[in-house]
Amino acid sequence: MRALADALGEPGEPGVLAAAPARVLTMDSRPLTVRWYYDIWQRLPGVRNGLYGRGVIGVSEAGHRRLAALPQVMNDDLAASVAFGPHERRIVRQARVVVHPPRTATDLMRRRVRALTGIAQLENTMDGIGGARTTRADLLRILRAEPAMAPRLAVFLGVTAVARWKARRPIRSRDYTTWLRDDSSRAVATKESR
Repeated sequence: MRALADALGEPGEPGVLAAAPARVLTMDSRPLTVRWYYDIWQRLPGVRNGLYGRGVIGVSEAGHRRLAALPQVMNDDLAASVAFGPHERRIVRQARVVVHPPRTATDLMRRRVRALTGIAQLENTMDGIGGARTTRADLLRILRAEPAMAPRLAVFLGVTAVARWKARRPIRSRDYTTWLRDDSSRAVATKESR
């Protein structure tokens, strides 16, 4: 937490209003589908640079005022991330948070449907969400830089396509309150989390 607070007050970066720790994903005991999905997900620019999915966001007083003005939404961490421009947010590499991805493909799908539903809600309530969306250009950059990622990209696209199909109903009905929880990543502490 100290590193996040320090990032908000660094003399060389007076405009930083929000800071978050670097993510470390635990992939032990995850099926291939989950591992390959996250191999691509971690490489996306919005994921690398966004404040969401990190469990904690440190904000300055001005940053807190900005967050307090946001509407109540399902994807509150994504809303917080897009509330700050790239020059106003910082990922602090010296601070780390361990993130436990879903342990099953079914729970990955629940998480993705929830995320897509929340994104649709944000698009209806806030400006500036477009920059948080994954583009074809983002995916092509990953593939050009690492051609061996092609099979993983196919899994990522497959999961995304199915999740979009499953998210149609809650999006159409504007069901922004049903929390499709990933119970598998909240399982009783195992050797990996000790």
